[in-house]
Amino acid sequence: MSILTVTERKALGRYAGNVNWFRANYARLAAKYPNKFVTIENGDAIDSDTDPKRLIERLRDKYGGGRVATFSIESVSKNDVDLII
Repeated sequence: MSILTVTERKALGRYAGNVNWFRANYARLAAKYPNKFVTIENGDAIDSDTDPKRLIERLRDKYGGGRVATFSIESVSKNDVDLII
């Protein structure tokens, strides 16, 4: 038995697909959107901004809060990024 509804599973799947696309296309995105937050939806960068709060507000106005939850909003740096854990 799943703790997620069918709708929630679909939304989570869309979000995961967007994150995977972002990772696979990072180099191209870094060249086009250096030092910005980029919104990914269905294999496309649909919006970007240097201010994530402003970006999210604009997305909510345009698409509604429920749909925004499936977008991947990621930070893109023109510099190589090291992950330190």
